[in-house]
Amino acid sequence: MRFAFLFLCSLFFLAACSDKQPERILILGDSNGAAGDGWAAQLQKQAPEYTYCNLSISGNTIGFDNLGRDTLNTLKNLPSYLERARQQMGDIDRVIVWLGSNDCKAVFDSLQEQVPANLDALLSGIEQQAGVSGNRLLLVAPTPYAADSLLEAKYWGGNDRLKRLVPQFEALAAKHQCGFVNLYDSLCVDFPQLNKDGLHLNETGATKAARIISNYLSNN
Repeated sequence: MRFAFLFLCSLFFLAACSDKQPERILILGDSNGAAGDGWAAQLQKQAPEYTYCNLSISGNTIGFDNLGRDTLNTLKNLPSYLERARQQMGDIDRVIVWLGSNDCKAVFDSLQEQVPANLDALLSGIEQQAGVSGNRLLLVAPTPYAADSLLEAKYWGGNDRLKRLVPQFEALAAKHQCGFVNLYDSLCVDFPQLNKDGLHLNETGATKAARIISNYLSNN
């Protein structure tokens, strides 16, 4: 009798496990996430146990109309991103935000004080509109820029601006009590071997970045 009871309990447990849906992850990023060999694609290979909705767009910013286009302003478009993710996946269990490189372009040099405020508003919007918070909301500090001599003029000064922003990103993650991965520091030393053009990761760099994010997901 006892054996039969334990057997039934085991069946119920296995059935519950088999019915469990994979966690659904929304990715908000820029060209490093949108690339076919980018970090988001590498993450999906490394951690296939999740369902992904990758809405990374080349040129995307946290909160500026890059190239004069409001479609490249994540803060403005957050409601539509969340709706698209829900249409594709249903609920949203986790959100990964890897943005900020384009906010550091030369054209936005005089607007840098707005970047932390925009990021603060974006994180609050995700918490309130998606219901995702704590360690299920992951903020990623972007990888570095190369030296200006290796970049197009529109990116000159970008690394200095981004370097100043990274501690503010970390402070905002602490304020929101969300996850934080500092890829700027993690990949800074090896960045010359990890990029294609001084800004965008090559496949090796994207794979390394994805591995760091995958480790975060598995531990949180």
